[in-house]
Amino acid sequence: MDLTAPKYSKYLVLFGAVTVALFATLDYFNPGRSRTELNSLFEIRVTDQPIFYMQHRYSFETRLAGESNWRLIRSHVQDDPFGIDDSPIGFPTEDIGYFAFGNLFAVTKDRGSSWQFFDYTEDSEWGRLNGYTAIITSAVVEEDGNGEMKLKNFHEGEVARFTTSDFGVTWKDAAPNE
Repeated sequence: MDLTAPKYSKYLVLFGAVTVALFATLDYFNPGRSRTELNSLFEIRVTDQPIFYMQHRYSFETRLAGESNWRLIRSHVQDDPFGIDDSPIGFPTEDIGYFAFGNLFAVTKDRGSSWQFFDYTEDSEWGRLNGYTAIITSAVVEEDGNGEMKLKNFHEGEVARFTTSDFGVTWKDAAPNE
């Protein structure tokens, strides 16, 4: 059977087009998922919305307790889906909250009114040397402002670690196993 023959080629192209359309349609009808974390003063929500075959839009939003409208903090389109349940979100104090996702850490010190961002690919020496080769797998900031963030390579183990003493406004490179 010669699959390069003209009569078979058109069937292979048709089969490919139908397959792509099927997967795109399945994502189109997927309503997405969301996760909300809150303290007594404000909330942080992350939503994973499929937008096309294997593409997802992740939106991070905030609102004060008792309000009905969400305010967008940041949105990001990603080809490879991440688990939103694994995204670090925390509240070291009633006024301070943070989230981490992919290569980004964000912190608010005023209940979500303003946010500061740390992108390890741009804001750290390690990131400038290695580019987007890892994702943030954990980030914890304590009540005293000290914290730790760990990055994992896509195919290897832990590759970088950062520490903060100002609630995550700034981070410094630390040895992976320090």
